[in-house]
Amino acid sequence: MSSRAALLLWMCFADLFLYTVTSALPSSALSITKCVIIQYTNITCYWETTNLHPNNSSSYRLQINKTSCQSKNSFILVGVCETRGSNCSVQPIDSALHCFHADVLASTSNGSIRSPPFFFEGVNAVQLRPPQITHLRPSANRSECLEVIWRITESFPKKERVFIRLQMEYTTHGQTRSQTVQAFPLEALQLCDLHPGSKYTVRLRVQDRRVQEHWSSWTSVETTTAERAPSAAPRIWRQIHPAGEAGKRRLTLHWKAVSWPEVNGVVISYSAWCHSQLDSSRWSCAVTNASKSFCVLFVSDHPCVCSLTAINSAGASPAAHIFIPAHTHTDELPPPQNISVTPLDETQLKVEWTASLNQSESGFMLQWTSVPHIGPSDLYWEPFNETARSFVVTGLIMRSLSPSCGGMSTVFSLVSMIG
Repeated sequence: MSSRAALLLWMCFADLFLYTVTSALPSSALSITKCVIIQYTNITCYWETTNLHPNNSSSYRLQINKTSCQSKNSFILVGVCETRGSNCSVQPIDSALHCFHADVLASTSNGSIRSPPFFFEGVNAVQLRPPQITHLRPSANRSECLEVIWRITESFPKKERVFIRLQMEYTTHGQTRSQTVQAFPLEALQLCDLHPGSKYTVRLRVQDRRVQEHWSSWTSVETTTAERAPSAAPRIWRQIHPAGEAGKRRLTLHWKAVSWPEVNGVVISYSAWCHSQLDSSRWSCAVTNASKSFCVLFVSDHPCVCSLTAINSAGASPAAHIFIPAHTHTDELPPPQNISVTPLDETQLKVEWTASLNQSESGFMLQWTSVPHIGPSDLYWEPFNETARSFVVTGLIMRSLSPSCGGMSTVFSLVSMIG
């Protein structure tokens, strides 16, 4: 037997052996799910396995060929790649204007298996490169808007530009808005009706609308819109301590920060003041630490009105007001009746109450604190309207709570409010 004949005989046995091994596992256990073309760069194919049980020693060999779009029986090798993952890229490619044939060969400890052939038209598998955002800035014409300027990184024949579309998303505080536009001839858009003083994430992607499945990856940038003065007042409450010497009372004002979006930026300080209703006396304090939520004032025994504003870089919020009765005032409403506290789990308590009979309160204020911490920063409070009868307090550490009552050691207290 000649050496040439022996070589041909060996190749026949090798093909028979490979067929026998790959046929030991069903071809349905391995299949290509999609192939994506980045024009002039690469073809990436993705596959999935079913009942194949791959392990760390498993490997995959992807082969891609050009083929006839009609007969699908002639092949020109494009490239081969190997991986241990579930996708692989063959590069470079000269054009997407072909039909392609792909298959993947898996080698595992249980044998080898080849996927069924995967045929696709290149033009229907193209994924464009992401656009570039060149500028994101306040609009010169409209101060409440942002101007986005971008550049498409690929060039297209004029007749193909009509197929390219661009999608834009802009997000702040979990709220997302989007719009899809024709990518050409546009190179800029204005985003309006934005919240002042808010960080926005703006991202873009493009797609050839002839290829519905494949968008480009996202390109994103962040910016913060210009601040405005807060449009809402902080919520305010007070703790009135017994009168001391020289007719002075210690008054602690508490507040809750203005919430988004009304805050219109970042609060940098608070300003609090009280003025007597009987004379021109005035007391004030400025809180430059924006994380602080209380202020201590020493006021007279006379009735007074206290006010509070939140301040950001653009100005001050509307003022919140609260009335402080005179020390000898006896017309306050009695507290609600039948207050009960029921543990729900390790971090929650349910507080319930009944309104006093024959009185017309306008609401209630629930206060709570952990024991033994009784400083101003340890007070928590929540206002309710006149119909409320219960509230669930969350985020508690049970071992720090005490059911004791009386004085400043009271964990929960409820106040009836008028006016």
